[in-house]
Amino acid sequence: MIKCEPVLMTFEEGEGRTKVSMILIKICKDILTLIYGGDKPHIGALAIGVPGLGEFTGKEQVSVSVFTVPGHRDYELVSKPANLFSSKTKGKTVVVAGVHIEKARKKEIREILRNTEILVEKACKHI
Repeated sequence: MIKCEPVLMTFEEGEGRTKVSMILIKICKDILTLIYGGDKPHIGALAIGVPGLGEFTGKEQVSVSVFTVPGHRDYELVSKPANLFSSKTKGKTVVVAGVHIEKARKKEIREILRNTEILVEKACKHI
């Protein structure tokens, strides 16, 4: 019997209102991730990535399903990491995200998206 102990990793990027943090737990091939930040961290969206063979192509691919809390835009933070992590580990991935900034400016939103991309790149190097 193969035993896999969960491995906890944390990552942070940015500062102030646009700082984004990630808690990632690797459980064998599977990944559970929380992305949060801003003035009011919360649960705004989640994505699940499941690797498998494409129905029509027969090639390896990841199917990603996204669930968003109505009125939230956090779906922009969950889809890509679910796909990348599942592609890399060949396991299932769940990503939950919630970053909220009161009266956010467009520049701050772009910074949050960029900080999240950097976190995902960092995490990919460690999973």
